Amino acid sequence: MPRTYGLLLATSVCLLALSGGAFAPSLISVAAAQETAAADPAAVADDTPAPLSEDELEVLVARIALYPDELVAVVTSASLYPLQIVEAARYLEQVKKDAKLKPKDTWDGSIVSLLNYPDIVKMMSEDLDWTQSLGEALSYQQKDVLVAIQQLR
Repeated sequence: MPRTYGLLLATSVCLLALSGGAFAPSLISVAAAQETAAADPAAVADDTPAPLSEDELEVLVARIALYPDELVAVVTSASLYPLQIVEAARYLEQVKKDAKLKPKDTWDGSIVSLLNYPDIVKMMSEDLDWTQSLGEALSYQQKDVLVAIQQLR
C-alpha cells in the first residue's frame, strides 16, 4: 500500500475511533482507494515490511498507549513524517533562542500540533527507529495498532 493511502487510512481510523463512528463516510472513500491500490499490484512497493505480531505491536505502542486519545491520534499521525519530527525538534531548540521563529508551512498539521508537546517531539526525534516502526505499522496494520493500544489500556 503506498504511504499516502496508509496516511489517509491511519488518520481516518484514528478519527473514527475517537469519534465513535462519525467519520465513517471518509473511511469508505479510503477503503475504495485501498481497493484501487490492491487491484494494481505495480502500485504496491516490493519493500512491504512483514506484519508485526500482537506482542510486537503491544511493545511498540506501550509508550503511548496511556496518552489521551487526542494525543495518541497526533503522535500516530506524526509518526508518518519522521523527517519533519527531526525538523520540529530542531525548531523547538532554536525557538528557545529566538521566540519570533515560526513553524514551516510545509509541515503536516500533526507535526505542528505536536509542537505543544516538546518532550514527545524530543522522544520521537531521538528514537527514530521507534518512530519509523510506528509509522510503518500504521501504514500497514492500522486496525491492529489501535487494538494493541486498547488492549494495553
